Amino acid sequence: MASNPLNMKPTELIRLMNRAGFGTVLNESRLKTHRLNDINTADHKGIDLLKYAGWLTLEYFAVDTGGSDYLERRRRQTERNAEAVRAAQDIGQLPEVGNTARKKDSW
Repeated sequence: MASNPLNMKPTELIRLMNRAGFGTVLNESRLKTHRLNDINTADHKGIDLLKYAGWLTLEYFAVDTGGSDYLERRRRQTERNAEAVRAAQDIGQLPEVGNTARKKDSW
């Protein structure tokens, strides 16, 4: 990784990111996922730190519609579940009392 000091091996980048004081923020599988997302930050062997940081920044501030869609689906499912519970709890109209004297005695 000769000329560019910011062009790092993946393991070097992981160590650097995790030494930043925020605990484990990056691991091999997450970095691999990032690289598969075509971050285009360097050659196939190394990662340019500045390009990677720029890509992470853009990802962080990107409008995430997937999360709100998920929350909306979850809210609708909650409503459907509540409606199903209400329907199961509805046993219909109670029949007329057959023996009113016995009922009065039980109170």
